Amino acid sequence: MACTPDSFRALTCTCRACSPHMYGDPAIDPHHVNPNNPRTHFRTRRKLERSQFQRCEPLALAHAASASFERDVSNFSARQKAALEKLNNMPPLLNPITRPVAAEIIKHFNEIFFLGAIRNLKFKLQPDLARKSSAVGYAHFPRRDASRIMYPELVFDPDTRASPDNDITATILHECVHVFLSQFSCDTSDGFYIWYKAPQDFQLPNCGSSECPILVADNSGLTGHGRAFASLATAIERSARRVLGRPIDLCAWMGAEDEILMDAWRPSPCDLNNFFPSRAELLNDLMTSTLSARAIVSAFADLLAPPATSESEPIPALTTVMAP
Repeated sequence: MACTPDSFRALTCTCRACSPHMYGDPAIDPHHVNPNNPRTHFRTRRKLERSQFQRCEPLALAHAASASFERDVSNFSARQKAALEKLNNMPPLLNPITRPVAAEIIKHFNEIFFLGAIRNLKFKLQPDLARKSSAVGYAHFPRRDASRIMYPELVFDPDTRASPDNDITATILHECVHVFLSQFSCDTSDGFYIWYKAPQDFQLPNCGSSECPILVADNSGLTGHGRAFASLATAIERSARRVLGRPIDLCAWMGAEDEILMDAWRPSPCDLNNFFPSRAELLNDLMTSTLSARAIVSAFADLLAPPATSESEPIPALTTVMAP
């Protein structure tokens, strides 16, 4: 039987505040690696084994990364301070961006915002990506072997004018959030992009936790823009002016729109207040309208379906679909 979003969606708000019983203490959680421990495998510089990827609860992973930069810059680690200094000393970006410059930006962002944990990341520049598609960048996980999520590729349009606010660094950061969460979260379906590309390959988390199959639609999301993405992306947006010296928009709220339209994560009032206070009314209206649209489609389907009849009983002709 195929797995569908409705089969694992939680029925109540699954944030930590509303459903604390669904989350274990990361320090003693038997099913997941504790991302807050500085000796955790991906926070060290050792080479990672295949089994050491995809071991953290997604929301705990996002919170651990946020805690590393949601503090005064003077309290940053030595690696964060060095990366921030090098980033600030880079010359102004030219258009189009070049591979060496993009690689340096990604390297510094990794240290500043992602615990220096992103590994095996490849990227390529694809001219005219924005013109030929609706995306200015995307994270891709080629299936090279059973551990395909270990080999992420970041693809983006080198034309800086294609990105929101002409800021290609926002596009890079947005995709790096996907890569970070996908490499180390316990779900195994490439951010669930494959749900609508290859449903036969859809997988629930294999961490052994009984709660994760319920939480995964909300925290990871079907398009990779679930609660964990919103938590980390909005934390970067809040900290950008203090850390980078300028605001930056990762378009996290647009990711929430994608989730709503895919009938996956439906941000609760807690989520709207925590992540999208200025967009709460818009997203709430979208959730209401999509629910109404589904109700209408369902009503028409029921109305147009022929009544159950015996083989000897003729099916009456359909003359009126809706009364005036």
